[in-house]
Amino acid sequence: MVGWTHDHLYEFCDKTSGRRFQPSDDEYFWETESVENLIDDCFIKGEKWTYTYDFGDDWVHDILIEDVVPYKERYAKVIKSKGPYMIEDCGGLWGFYDSYIDEAEPFDIEIANHQLKQFPIEAKESVQIGEDYEYFDDPETDWGEFEEDSFEQHMKNMLGENPEEVLQQYFSELQSTRNMTETWIEENKESLSRDFYLKDVYSNYTKDNLKMIAQMNGFSGYSKLKKSELADWLVEKMLDEHHMADIMGDIVLEEDELIQLILNQPEGIWIMESLLEQSFFLSCYGAFSYEASVVRIPRDVREMYQKINTPECQKRRIEKDKVSKYCNSAVELYGVVPISEVAVIYRHYTGNDISVKQIKKIALENAKDNRVTVRGCYLVHMNINDEDKELILEDQKDYSYYIPDTEEEFLIYGNADEDTIDQLDEVKFSKWLEEELNLDVVHGFTLTKHILLYIKLNYEDEELMEILDLMIESMGIPDLSTKQKRKVKKKMSELCRNTRLYSYSGHTLNEIEAKM
Repeated sequence: MVGWTHDHLYEFCDKTSGRRFQPSDDEYFWETESVENLIDDCFIKGEKWTYTYDFGDDWVHDILIEDVVPYKERYAKVIKSKGPYMIEDCGGLWGFYDSYIDEAEPFDIEIANHQLKQFPIEAKESVQIGEDYEYFDDPETDWGEFEEDSFEQHMKNMLGENPEEVLQQYFSELQSTRNMTETWIEENKESLSRDFYLKDVYSNYTKDNLKMIAQMNGFSGYSKLKKSELADWLVEKMLDEHHMADIMGDIVLEEDELIQLILNQPEGIWIMESLLEQSFFLSCYGAFSYEASVVRIPRDVREMYQKINTPECQKRRIEKDKVSKYCNSAVELYGVVPISEVAVIYRHYTGNDISVKQIKKIALENAKDNRVTVRGCYLVHMNINDEDKELILEDQKDYSYYIPDTEEEFLIYGNADEDTIDQLDEVKFSKWLEEELNLDVVHGFTLTKHILLYIKLNYEDEELMEILDLMIESMGIPDLSTKQKRKVKKKMSELCRNTRLYSYSGHTLNEIEAKM
């Protein structure tokens, strides 16, 4: 667009939520495939994004979404420009300044728009929300077909007709792999326990690997370094106490427990690759054997981690984890809630003050792994669009926020674990659907998640039945008999009366009527 030939890697980043969109490349830990997502789905008025091109020269472009306007064409259009085309592989900003007089070509809007017109993008009928589901703008009239790569279809294809059996086989094979790996570790314990250092790890990486680590950590000024120079330079940067402390500040409680486990076993532990990819710390500092699925931590990294990870640091991590759980529960109960109200609830249960700024910072840091989105001064459930958000806020004016009697009950709503998950209404309803309609786990779970969303958005019984019929048809489930429909309608009616609704500030319909 500005002169780039797209011969290098690139990334779009939403500065508000932290979402990143990048090209697919198995060599790296990409989060979201950029070509599968459209600007229409992501750009919101007032948001700020960055577009980074060429992680060596590190060209970072700031993008401000000034407005979203009707535009019928499916290609981009330049309406104003300033300056010449950029220069590929010139060594970054300073290299550009050294060569732009002789090499930079003047930017031509006419030519640029002509080129853009040659590459239209087809519109999508649905907007992807989160990672697993496709929701449609009007569930009552335009449910449409499930996408082939939707969560439901993907699980159906993967698990076949007997999901419980397939899952049992999968976990059995996983355990078998783990046992073999742990046997291998024990047999090679002596050699694996020998000291090694971060430089040993980085020396085995390609130059592109090293550039990627530098880019992920926000470093610059390395584009002209040779591979060996870059490895030495990067080791020094990564082992800087302040830099590692910043990274450790973002480590969540479960991640710290995993790192502590690895620290206590110098020979390494078995770990699933997908779990490794979720840890920024291990992705940057760990030594991972793809052949054996074993991860180890270099001695110099281990020593620095233990130096920084003081009792005070651990205390802050626990407090941060708790605040994150409060955010989860708040959006599950209320859908939309002022951040200031979360601070009030936190003080109510803990007796400790916390600022709106602190809560917002923690919510934003966890945005990419969470159901919580930050929109202005509100926390909003990821499945709620801006139009529904405004409707919910209008309805909530008539009701005070529901505050459970105990902190334990409050936290269950957004953070249920294996000991408490059966207390949730959606789990009870999902199991009932599976048994009553003879559904497998995948279909029961999928129907429940969708139906519960519309219940929390205060849809009427008849509307819910229409949505259920459309979903059943789209998912290839046999039509319900009249008797089954009566039973489901009755069960959903009970669920509607006992579900904590967004519009009622977390109260149930039964509770509201009891107060009248």
